[in-house]
Amino acid sequence: VHAPVLVADAAQLPFPDDGFERVLAPHMLYHCPDISAAVVELRRVLRPRGVLIAVTNDPSHLAELDAIHAAAIGRTPASVSGRFSLDNGGPVVEAVFDDVRLARFDGELVVGDAGPLIRYLASMMTWTVDDAKDEALAEIERTLTTIIQRDGAFRARTRAGAFICR
Repeated sequence: VHAPVLVADAAQLPFPDDGFERVLAPHMLYHCPDISAAVVELRRVLRPRGVLIAVTNDPSHLAELDAIHAAAIGRTPASVSGRFSLDNGGPVVEAVFDDVRLARFDGELVVGDAGPLIRYLASMMTWTVDDAKDEALAEIERTLTTIIQRDGAFRARTRAGAFICR
């Protein structure tokens, strides 16, 4: 059985106070215009002993892919999750919750085909000059293909985690 799905502004949820035991905020707080307001709202809908699990990335998440991307576009790509990361998200949730713990999840992404990585990069909203996007993606694909042919796979460190807030 799946929970109901609703599209709403995280800073103005259409739910009563104290309505939930658990709230999951997976890789989404950094998209909110006012992150602090969203965290306050998530706390409002939690019961007194409820828990918020706010998942996000470390700034070094997929750094190897970012380096290839940066080489292709001539600058460091914009960070999607930089507004609420494992490095800077703690004070935001600690301002609202009394008990905040951080659980880190480090791993490795191993990809044997450049295609999924190119589609991932193409889907990101980190491009500021759209006319150079196709050219940059072609260069990134050439670089990834060379690495995959040489090493058998492209490898990147994954660094994510969750703030567990009560």
